[in-house]
Amino acid sequence: MTDDLPKIDRWNSEPLDVHTWSDHPEIKALCDQLYEEAGLLVLEPKGNRKAKRTVKESLRVLILDLYVKWLKDPSISVGFSKGRKAYTVGSRYNGLHIPRKVVDVEAMLVEASYIVELKPFHSRDHRTRNYTTRIRHTETLRCLFNDLTLDLHDIDTHANEECIILHDKYVDDPDDDTNRKIEYSEEQLPSDELALLDTLRSQLHAYNALLKRTFIDIPSYTSSTFKRTITKGRNAGRKQTISLGPDNKFVTRVFNGGLAGKASGLKHLQDLTSLINRVRGQIFGTKGGLSSERGWLIKFTSSCRVLAVMQAPRFECLSFDPFARE
Repeated sequence: MTDDLPKIDRWNSEPLDVHTWSDHPEIKALCDQLYEEAGLLVLEPKGNRKAKRTVKESLRVLILDLYVKWLKDPSISVGFSKGRKAYTVGSRYNGLHIPRKVVDVEAMLVEASYIVELKPFHSRDHRTRNYTTRIRHTETLRCLFNDLTLDLHDIDTHANEECIILHDKYVDDPDDDTNRKIEYSEEQLPSDELALLDTLRSQLHAYNALLKRTFIDIPSYTSSTFKRTITKGRNAGRKQTISLGPDNKFVTRVFNGGLAGKASGLKHLQDLTSLINRVRGQIFGTKGGLSSERGWLIKFTSSCRVLAVMQAPRFECLSFDPFARE
């Protein structure tokens, strides 16, 4: 069977999203079929110890992520790390507890001709960028995808995902931060910082829940994605496919340098909490709780400096800078 897609372009890729999940019966049936045909039964544990995620569940996350990227752009590949620390069960950045056994699942899908690989690239020259393995669906798997009817609204692409992220240093490439996230224990935080962190996380959870149940559309734009090529910096020439669908409505807060730079991290938390309260008052005329009005969309830009506010059914957009002087 001839593959009708161009060869994998390692620059046209997105990292594996380990928070992709769906209980749709069609995806369950597909994973059952792949489990049997790829012979994944041999990966099941022999003893009585029960894993947090079964082989079938790890398979489902992998297949769903490939499916989501296929829906957006069939040419996109998945950056698939095979490192020992890439899948830590219990990590706050691995909310679905995907184990390292997913690497074995991927290998057997390659053997069964459902996935094709582009090998990783590693250089000793620190000025040269390294790349993880790239994987993509084969024509065989795409034929199975074509039989599915579920769309992005049936898939949760942020299941149990942490919204407070710490980096050990500044990261300007969202696709290159897998090994730079800091694990932090809330038990080690002073009570005042823990209370502030809980407040910020609960507010972001509330905003994300609001975004999730709000329909967003651009009537004048017919495509579900926006494509751009980076023209400057170390990533010049790299292609990006930005989704305009329900899979791209999740707000996170990233602290570069770690939360316990203490002064820096705590100040950022206080600043964002103050910002949220200020914006809430400007939009809803209240300082306590989210508005009970339905159909509102509140969206942060990546810098958290501008908010877009839309209201159904007309989806009128109001944009302003909450940091501007009154």
